[in-house]
Amino acid sequence: MNSPDSLISLLRDGLGVAVSLDGAGAVHDRVRHRVGLYDKMMKGVDRLYSEGVKIYFISTLNGENISDFEKMIAVAKKYNTTVHFRPTINTGAAAINQLERIDVARELSKFLQHPNVRNGLLSTKKEVVGARYYGCGIRKRISVDSHGILYPCVMDRSRFYRNIHDYSASSLVSELEAETKMILMQNEFCRDCVYNKDEIICGGFCRFSNSYKVKSKP
Repeated sequence: MNSPDSLISLLRDGLGVAVSLDGAGAVHDRVRHRVGLYDKMMKGVDRLYSEGVKIYFISTLNGENISDFEKMIAVAKKYNTTVHFRPTINTGAAAINQLERIDVARELSKFLQHPNVRNGLLSTKKEVVGARYYGCGIRKRISVDSHGILYPCVMDRSRFYRNIHDYSASSLVSELEAETKMILMQNEFCRDCVYNKDEIICGGFCRFSNSYKVKSKP
């Protein structure tokens, strides 16, 4: 098992550590339903930052934490980094805790010029997406649990693949492509899209998007 010092050394050589930030202090604890979690988390962040590890904060905005918008920006500024603001997707803990959804594009537009804010709706920083839909991240973002099991969607824990050691880079990409095609074919808006005619450019709409509704056929 790696020692704390060796782990920090590895993290220092990497691109950085992403930390979920759902508010400042008590608000973060309330959203996570864990009293004292914020203080424990920030102790870890302080240690990593003091050791030269790059920190990034990611926040999913909702009715519970929108009041802490500017406080979260201040936290990012303290650690000389950015906070990526994204919409709350109605799945997992967000669905269980019934977090109130908000218009992230409207709220985010007020702060896009701030140097410590990153637009989590788009890869660009200074624009707000015009569409109301959150895009599918399969092939761009996958998750791996502590046992090495792969999840093609970072939010859907019902779909999983084999262990990461069972794949080569090309076989994993092929399986992710097949997963994406399956999702596209399930949606009437996507199955005949000209942009995906020759190769998959877009993964379609997120199945857990706050706004997206599958249009019923007549």
